[in-house]
Amino acid sequence: MKRTIFHLSLLLLLLPGLPALTGCRRSVAAIEAAEHQHPTLRQARACEQAGDFNRALSLYQEVLLQSPTTASAHLQLALIYHDHANDYIEAIHHYRRYLALRPKTEKQAMITGRIQKAEQLLATQSARKLSASDPSGQVALLQQIDKLNANLAKSEAEKTRLMETNAVQAKEIADLNGRIKRLERWVDRLQTSPGSEGSSSGRRLLTTAAGETPGATASRTYEVREGDSLSRIADFVYGDPSLWPRIRDANRDKVNNERVRVGDVLVIP
Repeated sequence: MKRTIFHLSLLLLLLPGLPALTGCRRSVAAIEAAEHQHPTLRQARACEQAGDFNRALSLYQEVLLQSPTTASAHLQLALIYHDHANDYIEAIHHYRRYLALRPKTEKQAMITGRIQKAEQLLATQSARKLSASDPSGQVALLQQIDKLNANLAKSEAEKTRLMETNAVQAKEIADLNGRIKRLERWVDRLQTSPGSEGSSSGRRLLTTAAGETPGATASRTYEVREGDSLSRIADFVYGDPSLWPRIRDANRDKVNNERVRVGDVLVIP
């Protein structure tokens, strides 16, 4: 009996902590989906979508009064203060509160970037306010900030342009390399064709007349050298190694399993 009472007491002590323990296992998306079902938060989102940002701000603040750990309300407040109210101090505050409540959120990179942007805008905004009370030095500072921002925008545009230009040039270089390789093959053929200097030590591509009668067609032959294959011969003769079946079909009596023997003379169709 005493043991049963002890177990019940222990269970009662653990019950309040069970939701927190199960909540730790829930994903950030699941937690925020549940937060978005809050009636006041849903009403605030409706006002935000309708363009009534002042009312939305009030409702999001009301959500935080009811439940201070509702991270989604902090994020929505930060976005409104940043994008619509130009209150960058409040925006930065609520961005950081959201990250504190959701340290493992997948939105961390996006929010960190928006914090940096809000800080830059806050600096410009502060300089403009100071220029009204101290025109002598602050106007020059403000102009310098505007100039730096303009230069930054130009630099980004120039970077984009250079990247596009580099891509075009890379394609042109690839095309030129292809043309150079084709020209090298043609030069190789000319240098090793009959009648050219040094043809005796190069590949031998011979052209002979099929007959003595007028209109007789000419046939070409090729003497196989060490290291040759049908694809290499096709590349040398036609400029396309994939055309090797033409040579095979014209030399069925000499080609064995698509292999050629050194010294064989193949007919080149």
